[in-house]
Amino acid sequence: SAHSRLPASMTARAFTPASQLRANTCAQSGNCAESTKSRQPREADDMPDKPTPIGGTLRQRIWAQLGSRRVWSLGLAIQALIFYTVLAVAFDAFRLNSFDPAWIVVWVGTYLEAVAAVLLLLLILPSRLWKTTARGRWTNFAIAAVVGAIKNSTVFWWATTLGLESSAFSPVGRLFGGAMLSTMILLTWVSLNGSRMAHRALMSELTLKQTRLLNYRSQVPAQVSKAQSDLIEQSKSTLLPKLAELDSYLGESRDASSALKQLQDLVENQVRPLSHALQIEAAKLANTAEPKKLTSPRRGQWPDRFRLRENLPPMSILIFVLPGMGFTISTLLDQQHIPLALGSLAVAAVALYVWKLLLPKRKLVSKRRGVFALLTGAALSSGSIIGYMALVVPKEANGMVLVSVASAIELFVSAYIVAYINILDDSRIELENQMALINDKINHEVSVFDQMLWLQKRRWGYLLHGSVQATITAAMARLKSLEQLASDRERQTEAGMITELVRQDLRKVAETITNPPAPQVDLNAELKALQDTWRGVVEISLQVTERAQRVLMKSDNTRMALNEICREAVTNAYRHGEASSMTIRIDRPADEEIALTITNNGRHPGEVRKGMGLQMMDALTLDWSFEAKKTAALTVLSARLPVALS
Repeated sequence: SAHSRLPASMTARAFTPASQLRANTCAQSGNCAESTKSRQPREADDMPDKPTPIGGTLRQRIWAQLGSRRVWSLGLAIQALIFYTVLAVAFDAFRLNSFDPAWIVVWVGTYLEAVAAVLLLLLILPSRLWKTTARGRWTNFAIAAVVGAIKNSTVFWWATTLGLESSAFSPVGRLFGGAMLSTMILLTWVSLNGSRMAHRALMSELTLKQTRLLNYRSQVPAQVSKAQSDLIEQSKSTLLPKLAELDSYLGESRDASSALKQLQDLVENQVRPLSHALQIEAAKLANTAEPKKLTSPRRGQWPDRFRLRENLPPMSILIFVLPGMGFTISTLLDQQHIPLALGSLAVAAVALYVWKLLLPKRKLVSKRRGVFALLTGAALSSGSIIGYMALVVPKEANGMVLVSVASAIELFVSAYIVAYINILDDSRIELENQMALINDKINHEVSVFDQMLWLQKRRWGYLLHGSVQATITAAMARLKSLEQLASDRERQTEAGMITELVRQDLRKVAETITNPPAPQVDLNAELKALQDTWRGVVEISLQVTERAQRVLMKSDNTRMALNEICREAVTNAYRHGEASSMTIRIDRPADEEIALTITNNGRHPGEVRKGMGLQMMDALTLDWSFEAKKTAALTVLSARLPVALS
């Protein structure tokens, strides 16, 4: 179906505090213990090329708006005025063949009366009646029915008082007819505008998210600069005290002192923890051209190209026209002729379905051709009603011509309105899809960069606190060993050799922080080591699909990110949930995405507080969720990681 939808969670992603922008399904739900679903992007080589609508079906949009208190708006009042004016002229003036100016007083007075009645009901009715969509929908229908019945009845009393109406009061025609008419006006207004309002709200949200993403993207160089400064200060505070301590051990050894001074100067003035390549990538990302702005079709505007057959639902048209046709026949003829409406609808149904079958399937037509085909088909279908009534209704029946023409016009207008609503909604769906895909692309770019930045910082931390400090510590241990020698002669014999080794250590440190070694993470080996480490405490089962393996062989960053997340997850599952078994599954549902699912049998920790672990999740993933499956007594961590293939 052209109006099938993905879960609504896709349209309401929240941005995490860590990045301020990137989607986090856990933050979206407001309760990390509840299940959340994330949209899975279409994969070019494995999934069908179908549109991915996101805003709910047209029916869902209309029903949602029908349940809102905001439906009682100025726009509805204006549309009701237009409808009532046209219907009043047809069913009052033409029916009685009376065009007395006094009718204007009746029409204006009863319209204002209806508006006042609506405002009074909105004022006195409790707001809890609109607390849920279903309850609000029935409340709005009730208001429309009551006000319509009152208006139609007072039209009769006003017209009788002014000598304009001579027929007897008909409870069915006046009360039921008025209630049905007002309800149809409400339904028509929401049908025409409900989808537009829902579309505007969704597009506003998507535009806001895009603006935030673009702002974040423009600030990437500044983030890199700050991260660079922070790491430099961290390096100085870590290494310089160690080097000063080493200096005190060197004593009078000029050769080693010279090497130490050079290393101190390097740490003080030249160390650059983040790579030049990352800074170039940041500049490129910040200077990427903004996407083309997408504009929604204005009210009354047709899309340039649209599908007509798929947006022409005969059953909806018939349901839409039935109440009006029944009201027209009962008012202009009599209630005994109401079955005539069913026969007319049967003829109209055949005409509509034949018309639809003649239209090409899944073909985009130009605006001019499409509108012409729509008007022509609606006119021919409407003409079938006139032909049917001419054959069935006796020619001497009073008002037969007016009834047949009015019924044909109602069908024509209904077909036009229903098709237009569907075509416009189809266009809006495409627009929402385009906006969502643009946002996904920008979010993916930003997520890849965040991942790169976080991993480079982590690698520098490993380097600084691992091999660099170990080498400096080894150099100090060598110098301390001189103090343990028993005689000066032994010190003199060993000093030259130890000093040379210390110089080599210092050069090694300088080389390491100047040209850090390329990271190499063997994910399979790391996960096996994780299994061995926790064996007997937490039994870990690994599942890595072949499709995921192929992309992991090409992406160092993704391997390291997965390794970091898995290590953190095992530790937290045991520490906070007392888990004893865990399953780690790594899959690749899309070309540039890795899906990680970690399931354990431990307790869910309840409210999850933001700490270093969750900041890491925000930085390394597109989005993630944390849920408790109470029926299975399992806790599940799900994450989507971006993969840069270029």
